[in-house]
Amino acid sequence: MADTTFEEAKRHHICDQPGLEVKTQRPEGAPRGTLVHVFECKNERCEGFEDRWMVQTRPDGSVPTPGERGPKAFGGLPGDNTNIAQGARDQLRMYEVWSLHPTWTEREVYEFLNSGKQPSRQ
Repeated sequence: MADTTFEEAKRHHICDQPGLEVKTQRPEGAPRGTLVHVFECKNERCEGFEDRWMVQTRPDGSVPTPGERGPKAFGGLPGDNTNIAQGARDQLRMYEVWSLHPTWTEREVYEFLNSGKQPSRQ
């Protein structure tokens, strides 16, 4: 019988032996039924003896593919706040330039930003 995804995921990446489950926890903010299992390698002949790794399971018991990402959990800003968001980004760019050139005046920073150049450390 072939290994299931969970059975594969609980195998140690060096010795390929199943790890011992030492802890299970429910991640805060995750959907009900989502679990994180912590495994430890107990193969004394393995160079990774006592390594630990985590395996997440979804509410249906399946294991997400490594690197898999779901849809973004946030949308756009509520209402028409694009000007506020752009102002905040502009302010951050201004602080970045000032952190790299602390002796510049506010006018020099604005001229630099309006020139279209990117800040760089000198």
